[in-house]
Amino acid sequence: CSKKEHHRTHMIPFGYHGSENDPRLVVLWSKEHNSNQLYHFENKISALKKAVYWHCDIRRTKNGAAWRYVIYDAKTEEKIDQLIVKMDHTPFQWEK
Repeated sequence: CSKKEHHRTHMIPFGYHGSENDPRLVVLWSKEHNSNQLYHFENKISALKKAVYWHCDIRRTKNGAAWRYVIYDAKTEEKIDQLIVKMDHTPFQWEK
């Protein structure tokens, strides 16, 4: 897949000023996901105007990777919402 199809995407979407340039928090991910599903989900959660725990992980799948956001209420620790988007490519290359 070409770099034109991907964005350097932050795993921490908002509220962590000063960490934006930390290379450990940036991954090359689908431009389509970053500009649409991830973007809209991040805005939806930030509009809640309450304290949350924001869990993000990327897991290897059979043909690629899955990006998962799980959002919890910081007071009750109950799950508020989640989003999973998948990049399936053959071959898929994990890079350091």
